[in-house]
Amino acid sequence: LTVITQNIISIFEGDDERGVEAAQCITDHTRILVAESRGTELMTMIYDDPFIRLLNLLTEKRRDQIQKTGISESLIDFTRDTTRTLFQVRSKRLGGESSCLPPTHFSLLFILTAIWLSAFAISTIPDLDSDGLPSNATRVMFSLITTMFVIFYQFAIDLNNPFKGVYQIRRSGSAAQLLQNQMLLMRNPMFRGKISFFDD
Repeated sequence: LTVITQNIISIFEGDDERGVEAAQCITDHTRILVAESRGTELMTMIYDDPFIRLLNLLTEKRRDQIQKTGISESLIDFTRDTTRTLFQVRSKRLGGESSCLPPTHFSLLFILTAIWLSAFAISTIPDLDSDGLPSNATRVMFSLITTMFVIFYQFAIDLNNPFKGVYQIRRSGSAAQLLQNQMLLMRNPMFRGKISFFDD
């Protein structure tokens, strides 16, 4: 995506209208990756795929280039091929992500946690002291079990949504690439103030 972003800046230099459209395609895809769900990404692929829009813009630019010079610029062809490769990468990523934890996993985890903690609390009732408080060892054990379940639950959420989770265990390389794209586009004078990374 970063290579395509850099190429778009070069290809559409001097063609502000199409350049802004192409940059908006990249920003739309970046926003979907960072802030939206898989469902939203799939619906966007069906109705308004940023890669299809980008390929259409590159095809128009290639057609104009051939009409003017009689040959196609190799950078345009390379960018089109790279965009096609991104289609395949996206399909593999979505396939891999679909094997993450289903919603029933979270329901089951919540029910088992509630049962476990309730059973533990009930089992400590016979050991209460004269003030109605459990022993220090029981308190420590209850705290450890509760902490373990909370951490496990948060890791499970991270697996399903790495950009919004607490630990973000699968995100670092992807986030760096996406932020690099954002900076490339936002610093370029041709696109400054004309594209949006956020829903308006």
